[in-house]
Amino acid sequence: FASFESDPRIIRLFGKAKIINKQDVPTPLLSRFPNHLVDDPGYRAVIYVKIQSCYTSCGYSIPFYEFKGQREVLKKWADGKTKREMDMYRVKKNSWSIDGLESLGHDQEVSKGKKVLPYDSQPGYTFGYLDGEALPTDAKPNGMHRVKGPSTAFDSTDQTKFLKILIIFAVFFLGIAVGMRINRASNGMTMPM
Repeated sequence: FASFESDPRIIRLFGKAKIINKQDVPTPLLSRFPNHLVDDPGYRAVIYVKIQSCYTSCGYSIPFYEFKGQREVLKKWADGKTKREMDMYRVKKNSWSIDGLESLGHDQEVSKGKKVLPYDSQPGYTFGYLDGEALPTDAKPNGMHRVKGPSTAFDSTDQTKFLKILIIFAVFFLGIAVGMRINRASNGMTMPM
């Protein structure tokens, strides 16, 4: 947490967390939240943290910000959508984390008892759809569909390109280091390696 008004301060909380999906939040816990948060279309889960330690730091570099109000974009977008449409959106967009771990989309009411399958619609993103339903229209053609689930944000082609670029940079910087050593040696200077 950071203070954007008043005195500068940063607070860091450390602990063990668990995610409680929207439909599984116990009523006593849910009653602690104001209705406008519980009724918000962006509410998907509660992150319950058992705090083990808390640290503060100065926050001197944090700028001042002024809160001007809530954005209405999400509410306007969700207005008129059915519960199933909202659940299917979460299955599509929230089934895997960036690092390929299963996420909230697998636990929507619409996905209970069904397998959520991954597909790629654009590089770096893995979306989900329900087994037995049509593959979404934005799925990549030509076999990019992953049936085993995402194991990484890169496919094998991306990994090969990344390794080639990494090797080029390594050779480039090695060349600079060798060039500097030769230059210093020719000037009678020594340079430790």
